Amino acid sequence: MARGVKKGGKMEILHIILNWFIPCICTALVALVTKQLKCIKNIKDSQVVLLRSQIVGKAEQYMQQGYLPDYARSCIERVVCRIYCIRWKSWRF
Repeated sequence: MARGVKKGGKMEILHIILNWFIPCICTALVALVTKQLKCIKNIKDSQVVLLRSQIVGKAEQYMQQGYLPDYARSCIERVVCRIYCIRWKSWRF
């Protein structure tokens, strides 16, 4: 037997490697999932912003014409209520 090497030393080394490897992999997976969730949230937020700008543009166009159709009115009410966290049934223009 070589000096400084205990019997079963390879098992100890394997145990140490696994004790470090498993937490590193778990941490990497959590970081990856967190990054993906933030990306999905950012995409949803940007879609809401684009939709909101299109609705506002259409509403301004209808207001210049002097009327606002019911389907546009209900859509605008929902967007405004989601922005200000108001129940949309109680909000009326």
